[in-house]
Amino acid sequence: MFRALFNRKNIWRNIYLLLKHAPRRGEWFSNFFMRVVSVAVLLPFIIMWWQPFVLPFAVAILVLLMGVTIWWQWSGREYFFSWLSAGTTLILYWGSSFLFWIFLESTLYRLLWLVILSLFSWWYLSEWHRMRQKFFVGEQPMVIGPTLSLSFLTVFCLGVSAESLLVFLDYPLWVLLMAFYLPIVISFITLAQINGWSPLVRWRYWLTAAILLGQIFILLVWWPTSFYVIGFVLAVSYLAIVLVLRQESQGFFNIRSFGRELAIIVLTLILILVFARWI
Repeated sequence: MFRALFNRKNIWRNIYLLLKHAPRRGEWFSNFFMRVVSVAVLLPFIIMWWQPFVLPFAVAILVLLMGVTIWWQWSGREYFFSWLSAGTTLILYWGSSFLFWIFLESTLYRLLWLVILSLFSWWYLSEWHRMRQKFFVGEQPMVIGPTLSLSFLTVFCLGVSAESLLVFLDYPLWVLLMAFYLPIVISFITLAQINGWSPLVRWRYWLTAAILLGQIFILLVWWPTSFYVIGFVLAVSYLAIVLVLRQESQGFFNIRSFGRELAIIVLTLILILVFARWI
């Protein structure tokens, strides 16, 4: 049996079949798997906290966990783009969180971020599981809440990390644009795809968002204030653009809903800027 399994003619076919066919996912086991992943994702962060010199080992664990999780959520070739977008959102969130974690120094902030990372990972994976179940009855694939929340946190982490690299290591602007601005644009495109806004059909929306986010990104990295303020302002700007384009793309403009959402965003932004520490 073992000789047949590892026969050169069979081994690549066996690997292909393993990757092609997702495992059996009973409801109980799927929920258990999502809880395990939500806790296991903390391991690379804790390793980095314990011993920063083992960074490659921590990154390898995070990449392996990403691969296993995305493979587990495979939904079939007919839903490839939705699966790819959902997986990209999760990868961007975990990857940006890891970069953000490297620059965190306060023990309280690190503990708080571990809690946030675990809870939001579990929330998003639960919604992703529900999305996969709804594919087969033709319902709306995914609500905007978990995806938008992860995208918001992703942009926040990328903004803080970009500013940290600029200040501490004096990275040139074009490197920051390639490493941090492009993932923000990709995050917007995946958000559009997951929530039914076809990026190919409505390419003007994401192109407009990319131009606005690029201008805001370049402006904010030179602000003389806290890294966290810059990351938060960038994330709030991202959120405002998403809300505006969502109103535009749905075919009608809900003034009451949009006014309430925009008022909350503007009020939050004003409070942050008023109480921010300026250098």
